[in-house]
Amino acid sequence: MLVQTIHFPKSCLHCEEPPCVPVCPTGASYKRAEDGIVLVDYDKCIGCSYCSWACPYGARELDAERKVMTKCTLCVDRIYDELLPPQDRKPAYVKACPTGARLFGDIKDANSEVSKAIRERGGYQLMPEWETQPANHYLPRAVVSVSGRDVGMDVETGHLQMPADDADAPGPVMET
Repeated sequence: MLVQTIHFPKSCLHCEEPPCVPVCPTGASYKRAEDGIVLVDYDKCIGCSYCSWACPYGARELDAERKVMTKCTLCVDRIYDELLPPQDRKPAYVKACPTGARLFGDIKDANSEVSKAIRERGGYQLMPEWETQPANHYLPRAVVSVSGRDVGMDVETGHLQMPADDADAPGPVMET
């Protein structure tokens, strides 16, 4: 039996055209002009959940105790903190990833590490039919070795690709 474990985070994708922003009746949901980061002004938020309903990615949650909508802030305070060394000015989820699978950088800079990874590995945006143009991109799974066998994933189907003679080989496949 072949088992596959995939971790798929539900964080804010900081869309170029965020559907959560125009539906907010108080203006609490907003997109920063200087860097495109989508945030929530908790002092203005009334917890109506309109932004949650509008987000096709499920990135908003109601904090029932505070009665406000919450989401990923891209660790905006951290990425602009000049007291931190440049290599540490990354969102916590990038710093915390034990495998280094998460990247952070400027996708509008063609020479940045993230732009090169997207270009070279065939990175893609989720649900392009929504025309939100998310800043986050996903990279196809890299080929990994399991019990001495190379295993990959077909980007279009999401199915594992194994050599024909190993198609029924047992063993787990873990995300890298």
